Amino acid sequence: MIKRFLGRKMLGLITALCMAVPTFSFPIAASAAKTEVPQPQSTEEYGLMDTAQEGLILHAWDWSFNNIRTNMEKIANAGFTSVQVSPIQQAKEATIGRSNEMWWILYQPCCFQIDNTGSSALGTKADFEAMCAEAHEYGIHVIVDVVANHLGNQGGYDISYAVPPDIREDEDCWHPEGFRDVNYSSRYSITHGSISGLPDLNTENPKIQNYVKGFLRECIDAGADGFRFDAAKHIGVPSEGSDFWPNVLNDARTYYSEKGAYDSLYAYGEILDGTGGAPISEYTQYMSVTDNQTGNDIRSNVVRHNASGAASSRYKKGADADKTVLWAESHDTYQNADRQSTDVSDEDINKTWALVASRKDATALFYARTDGYRNGMMGEIVSDQCFSKEVSAVNAFHNFFNGQSEQLSSSGSIAYNERGASGVVLVNCDGDASSVSVPAHQMADGSYIDQVSGNVFTVADGQIKGQIGSTGIAVVYDAVTRPIVNVTPGSGVYRVSKDDAIEVLLLPENAIEGTYSINDGAQVKFYGPTSLKLGAGVDYGVEIKLTVTATDGEKTSNPHTYTYVKSDPSAVQMIYFDNSSYGWDNVYVYIYSNDGSVIENSGWPGVKMTFDAATGYYAYEVPEALKYGYAMFSDGEDNADKRYPADQQPGLDMNGSSMIFSENYSWDIYDPYHETEPEVRFMLGDVDGDGEVTLIDATCVQKYSINGYNMSQVQFAAADVDGENGVTLADALYIQKYAINFDVNLPIGEWRYLVSN
Repeated sequence: MIKRFLGRKMLGLITALCMAVPTFSFPIAASAAKTEVPQPQSTEEYGLMDTAQEGLILHAWDWSFNNIRTNMEKIANAGFTSVQVSPIQQAKEATIGRSNEMWWILYQPCCFQIDNTGSSALGTKADFEAMCAEAHEYGIHVIVDVVANHLGNQGGYDISYAVPPDIREDEDCWHPEGFRDVNYSSRYSITHGSISGLPDLNTENPKIQNYVKGFLRECIDAGADGFRFDAAKHIGVPSEGSDFWPNVLNDARTYYSEKGAYDSLYAYGEILDGTGGAPISEYTQYMSVTDNQTGNDIRSNVVRHNASGAASSRYKKGADADKTVLWAESHDTYQNADRQSTDVSDEDINKTWALVASRKDATALFYARTDGYRNGMMGEIVSDQCFSKEVSAVNAFHNFFNGQSEQLSSSGSIAYNERGASGVVLVNCDGDASSVSVPAHQMADGSYIDQVSGNVFTVADGQIKGQIGSTGIAVVYDAVTRPIVNVTPGSGVYRVSKDDAIEVLLLPENAIEGTYSINDGAQVKFYGPTSLKLGAGVDYGVEIKLTVTATDGEKTSNPHTYTYVKSDPSAVQMIYFDNSSYGWDNVYVYIYSNDGSVIENSGWPGVKMTFDAATGYYAYEVPEALKYGYAMFSDGEDNADKRYPADQQPGLDMNGSSMIFSENYSWDIYDPYHETEPEVRFMLGDVDGDGEVTLIDATCVQKYSINGYNMSQVQFAAADVDGENGVTLADALYIQKYAINFDVNLPIGEWRYLVSN
């Protein structure tokens, strides 16, 4: 394995610290980039569980593989045993450069293979493999979201043209009823009908089963440790004549036992509400299942300030706890049209999480939100709630009390779950900070620490007493702490000029001191928050290795190595929009190809651009496939006053360069990472800048040649008509001849561009 795999995109550099910290700058000596074989990290170091069901799952929804990999240590530190990725099958159309408004495309695959076309917003197969390797170093399991019930449509119930002919043209690969919508009052229709116009695969057919088996094996070879099966209740069970689940999962588990990183493969199925007829046990004998009703009901009670309802211990699906997957919300409750949880605050989601994730034996899935309903770009990370102190504390509590008993109760506005005889999670369903005194059912007398606020709680005379902090969540137990160093940003490739440094912040936690070393050099001790500046003057592509440890005086953390690489800022093609003279409410860019292929960054009006504080402009990174495409801008409305170019007019040619659209519809090459002036347009031979080449221009050159005339850089470039990098009487003679219509065989009169350094 490679210790750190390098991301493509630049994370924001630290420009300000909330507290004074010492800063050190290191002009690292260049050394050739190399790979190394790392020492594997133990799950014990992060308190993670051995299996996905015992632990907790981070749903890194629509995060790119590289972004997940870059944040892997943060995921481990937050106490997530597993990370679940969005579907990695090749989708029916490209997702790179698209907004989360198009998230559903990932749930319409065209085939059963990992997308390696370069058109996926999640990344390539190599990116996925690198992410999995990184996950295994931290003891984290990777769960792949699998779509096996259906493939993508072309519209209506038509099969997508992207589906290979071997499946598309074989009628035995499809349920005949799969071209009509599901009737949810009929179990047969549930397993044979179409979900929202998506043609239903004949999952009883061995041919389809073999395709799925092959895909799962490909995922396992690439590093996957488990699978979430989308629309699992729409695939039949053995009592209905379907052998899909035993055939597919037995094959995958056998293969994983030979190839996998851990002891066993994990699998769970998405079963929303009821099955429509089949006993839940017909699924749980093969896999765990989602219990959406329980999680959704707890969230609803938290929002309504109903502590007694939020503290219910009943599993509505009827599955055993060790076959149950709970959540506070899911991508469906947040992103679907009914918006069940979209408007629920982060605070109430975290309170719900505290209750579902503190349960015994059940696992729970934390959904990583986007920047509002369907906002933001696919592949990006927006919300950091999964790394918040209260979520991390609940996760650590879940792992610490693995296997110990539970007791859910409520008192007034407080819903709480006691685990074993020494821990309790308390949630104030009616606000934030609150003094509490609630009955203790199984906690032993003593003093305990709230791992969120640091407040002391006491148990005595049958009462749990203390002060819940500002989050409204208390996680009360005597946790086993471990010294760590939080490093921000983590490993990656950063767009930084050769002369500049990459700024890195070291934040020790539960430690009295730490050490760092650069490129395996001498260890340097540090105390408290410390800022480093790495790599000033280092060439692009050279690895800079930072290794850190921390100690609390008794325990010392294993060394962790982060790898940083600079990349040329100009190598990434960007589009910028200067909105200062337009004043649009929103800025969208639509990019399309003009080479006969059907490629676009999204359907009209394109992708919403994001404001870049560093430049003061709206910015968008151009997908590689559209490097030489054409751009159009709008505010997202069909309004001729807020659109350029106009309807039916061709887009602006990007020419493979980073460009800026600015005042007066200007469209120019722009590189904010180099100190250059904007390009200046001039006419060769037009020294006085009046738009014509006349005898006056020749006179200017004559005066200059005898030191009687001062020239600007632009005038000098216009005067040097023979291209000899000087202005002489010969240039004056050429201009004279041109002005009186002599053929001088030089490009005088042509427009040129000059960039001033």
